[in-house]
Amino acid sequence: MSLILSFNGALMSKFYIEHKTSYLFVDCETTGLKPGTDEVLSISVIDQTGRLVFNSLIRPERRKKWVDAQNIHHISPEMVKDAPTYKDVIPQLQQIFRGAHVVIYNLDFDRKFLAEAMCTASSFHCCMKAYAYFKKEIDPYRGTYRWHKLEVAYDNLFHDTFKAHDSLADVQASLRVWNRIMRDYKVRTEFGHVSFIEGILIWLRKAAFVLLVLLIIIVFILIQIKQIV
Repeated sequence: MSLILSFNGALMSKFYIEHKTSYLFVDCETTGLKPGTDEVLSISVIDQTGRLVFNSLIRPERRKKWVDAQNIHHISPEMVKDAPTYKDVIPQLQQIFRGAHVVIYNLDFDRKFLAEAMCTASSFHCCMKAYAYFKKEIDPYRGTYRWHKLEVAYDNLFHDTFKAHDSLADVQASLRVWNRIMRDYKVRTEFGHVSFIEGILIWLRKAAFVLLVLLIIIVFILIQIKQIV
């Protein structure tokens, strides 16, 4: 069953809530970079198959202008004047996210703006940090793996471009980046969600390593005892 959920006063589909896939990909555009001051302007959600779950412009309740941000994402005050507010869509989004594993490119930023809407999610995964781990390019200033913009990661992986700073285009690009880097077993075990069988294999590998270390220690001790005797 294909389903698009946008805010238009329609009832939530019971079928989708009961049968949704476990991963949901999210992106939002805002009036600026400060969660306490700035507000959400658009929210897009797709599932792990790429199916659209939620897509809506959002009308800010306090901010009337956002010139700098508008120059980036091109969402104007006129475009959102008839849109629902963030408070209007929170109940619907909480239903959508209930029990889901949420993936966001630059999780730390979006989560600050969407915390209340996503409070029912089961877990959160940062696609940006997962890509940094996949790329393994050292940032000498932070001493960690370098973080890359979504459009840079997308171009590096697929040698292609997309309409960046559009919440729907961004979340579709995030899904594609995530699916590609999750083919890497190490990235998947570090940032993704491994299957039950993969979990057992990881446990067995760690157990084997511990046993090997213990065996080496025992052999070393026996050699020392033999030399003393």
